[in-house]
Amino acid sequence: MTDLGSAAFPANGSPHRLDGGTEEEVIGEPAALQCQACSAKVCEWDQKDVDKHIASHTENPCACFFRGCDRTFQCPLTFRVHVLKKHGLAPDQLAPELREMLEESRDCRRNLKAIGLRHFLDHIAFHEETFCECPIEECEQHLESVPEIGEHSTDRHEPAALNEQKHHDHIDDSVCGTTVPRLENHVNEEKAGTDQNVGDVNDAKDAAKVESAEKELSLGASTVDETTSGTTVGFTPGTWQCQHCNATVKARGKRDLMQHAMKHEDIMQSSPCFIEGCPKICHWGYSLRAHLMMKHRISAGGLTSEQRQKLIESERAFFEKMEPRMEKYFPPQALISKTAWLCQQCHKEVKVWHVQSLLSHIGSHEYFSCACPIEGCNRTYKNPTGLRNHLKSQHKLIPGDMNGELRNQLLGVERNFYDSAKDHLGKYFPAEARLEQPVETVTST
Repeated sequence: MTDLGSAAFPANGSPHRLDGGTEEEVIGEPAALQCQACSAKVCEWDQKDVDKHIASHTENPCACFFRGCDRTFQCPLTFRVHVLKKHGLAPDQLAPELREMLEESRDCRRNLKAIGLRHFLDHIAFHEETFCECPIEECEQHLESVPEIGEHSTDRHEPAALNEQKHHDHIDDSVCGTTVPRLENHVNEEKAGTDQNVGDVNDAKDAAKVESAEKELSLGASTVDETTSGTTVGFTPGTWQCQHCNATVKARGKRDLMQHAMKHEDIMQSSPCFIEGCPKICHWGYSLRAHLMMKHRISAGGLTSEQRQKLIESERAFFEKMEPRMEKYFPPQALISKTAWLCQQCHKEVKVWHVQSLLSHIGSHEYFSCACPIEGCNRTYKNPTGLRNHLKSQHKLIPGDMNGELRNQLLGVERNFYDSAKDHLGKYFPAEARLEQPVETVTST
């Protein structure tokens, strides 16, 4: 491959002098060298200009033509962004000779690492001179791509327009000029406050009823005692394990557990959004509250008394449907966040990091046999943990190394054991057997 640097300006002193004379004969204006690769003129007295021009052939072919700017670029995309941002000129605003120089940089062979079609379109736009202009007449801002028009319009123009159209006496000075969602939320809260203050004493009583109903349904960190199937279920914040899918749920309140249990239940209810003009219909109670916040930027405190009453009734209906089914998915023994349980048979303290810890202990009292699935092996164990240890030590097998048939046999043995042991949870580990103090983590030495 030819070295463009040496080809453009040979080291033997034979670069073409534009004036045709020697350096001693040239008085006044600096002598110029002519590049033999592109016939460009470069001042030979300025080594920086020479290096910059050589780099335009060997490294980045697009060199900025503004005086005092040393930037070079690999592709017209970044070159034109530089001209637009740094020098504030779009292609149609350049002088004819500079525009012609910009045209010469169109031969682009850049490899694009494009995530989507938009990246290709943005790149092509710089070759086709399709610069995006702000649609506001008073604004002469040029944008690089279509997505930036939306960001520019929202940040620069929309807040001012909203302040001008929606400004009223109740808006705080700290709110004006900030983000659009904050302003809209503030306007809605002010309207809600006005609606509540204009009513009579009966409206105040209705608001008090709504507040008490909301407190009744608030399932936060406080303990909520409900009686289900003759068992007292006390809620405690922490990590719970679903008895249906073995997924762990970090719950601050019963609401978090209900949201998970809903995935396993075919419970659908119609909760239409009560905001005028919104066709959204939510299929369970708590999703309506999330829809109001995400779509309309309205919290429960920004609703009118009538709207809040509808929201509370929707959530109460969902709560009443899900509460009787919670024992199936999250019994008291499903709390596994660093807790310990006291066995009522042998009074042994069982540390629980997984609900299967309790079930495995039950196997030491009940006669559930876990037989080895390997043909010719007659060993049986009290729980699946012992069986897996046997397979690993004696047969050098772990579930990941087994073939499909053998693995299915092992999983079938474990499933039968856990299903049988769950029927005895209330006998060995009732709700009151949970120790209040968390188990300290013990590091083996």
